[in-house]
Amino acid sequence: ADRLVNDGHPAHFSFQVTSYTQPTYRWQRLRTGNSEWEDISGPVYFTTGNSLAIEQVSLADSGDRFRCLITNPMGTTVTE
Repeated sequence: ADRLVNDGHPAHFSFQVTSYTQPTYRWQRLRTGNSEWEDISGPVYFTTGNSLAIEQVSLADSGDRFRCLITNPMGTTVTE
């Protein structure tokens, strides 16, 4: 889902998962103008399973896309 966040403020993303086994989560980011998704890391990103928090967004984040890859023994699905 799209989020409109003012420069310097936090942004939060989350979703619900139903799985009979404990899934694994891998958050990724697609920067504006790039074609390759990159795994999220760094001091301003906090990931806890189905949640992503960006401590402080900046104008450089404008238009970027985020997704999570959820994997269990049945396979992998992707949020966007």
